[in-house]
Amino acid sequence: VGQPVLPIFVDSTLLAWEPNGLSGTVPPPPANLLSTTTDSGLAVSDLTRGPGIVGALLANGFSSSGFGLTLDNADYLQVTVAPTAGYSVSLSSINANFRRSSSGPNTFQWQYSLDGFSTSGVNIGSSISYTGTESNGLAQSPVNLTTIPALQNVAAPAVVTLRLLGYGTSTAGGTFAIGRLTGNDLEIIGSVVALPAPTVTAINPAFGPLVGGNSVTITGTGFTGVTGVALGGAACTSVNFISDTQVSCTAPAHAAGAVSVEVTTPGGTNAANTLYTYLSPPTVTSVSPATGPTEGGYQVSITGTNFDVVPGSITFDGVACTSIVRISSTLVTCIAPSHAPGAVSVLVTTPGGTNAANSAFTYVLAATSLANLTVPSTST
Repeated sequence: VGQPVLPIFVDSTLLAWEPNGLSGTVPPPPANLLSTTTDSGLAVSDLTRGPGIVGALLANGFSSSGFGLTLDNADYLQVTVAPTAGYSVSLSSINANFRRSSSGPNTFQWQYSLDGFSTSGVNIGSSISYTGTESNGLAQSPVNLTTIPALQNVAAPAVVTLRLLGYGTSTAGGTFAIGRLTGNDLEIIGSVVALPAPTVTAINPAFGPLVGGNSVTITGTGFTGVTGVALGGAACTSVNFISDTQVSCTAPAHAAGAVSVEVTTPGGTNAANTLYTYLSPPTVTSVSPATGPTEGGYQVSITGTNFDVVPGSITFDGVACTSIVRISSTLVTCIAPSHAPGAVSVLVTTPGGTNAANSAFTYVLAATSLANLTVPSTST
């Protein structure tokens, strides 16, 4: 329940590198090779070398030397898979053509990382042994990525980094290359889909104080991967993903008025709206009648400002009024509670806050005239 409906992926070549045309005689060897095929939902990717190896000349191949006898995390070739804004990628396989000299590396290991290898990479399957010395190289078995959850449904701005480490070199001059077969010599296979923008249909509560700080829950669709929530352009804090249809957060401060509730995900931001309203705190200027008997049970009219919604509560010296009715933004009525004699503070509370303390109403003993009091009818 509440999980997103994932799109149907159709595999294709997302990124490919074809080194055909690289010179084998004119130095220097290329420092990098841009992807010659790039899906429209991905950024162009560079085939680059790690700091432990250097370029080598090879016609129609991206060649390198300097690999070690044992595994060295600096001896690698690297590409990135970076979905652009609004897209998600799922990786299925890697296809590569290997070409090595007789003294070049003979053992290889693919790795992936989602943090640019700032922490250790994760091995993809077992190491690959390749000892062939074919002049044009040899196509390797596809490397399966479908069983790696971390490489599925990767949405921008996340970036997948893939490395191919090589070792087992018998002499320092041994070389290893991607290339020399007809067609693409390195391919990333998978699927890219456009992510739907989120929608927002409701927010609860729909009103809040100018100072913010209250928790709100937003309902809509497409909230998976939420990266931010804003009310009237001001960022919410403590954003909490509940499900694909709900997020909660703490409202920021804002000026009074209706504002747009906007949720941002890798798929974009929802359309503008006026679903949330910041309310100024109410004020109380008078109560009519201004006095009443201690028994309570009679209607009073409270005049003030910012009664923009039905008050959540009205109290007389902390004792709750009943039967609250909002007449307008400046007038509410309620049934006064019983209370001991004396002046009391009348406090009106709305989502915008509570008015300042006062002594707007005075309780008197019943001997005082009741002529101006309105007592609710009990007739049926």
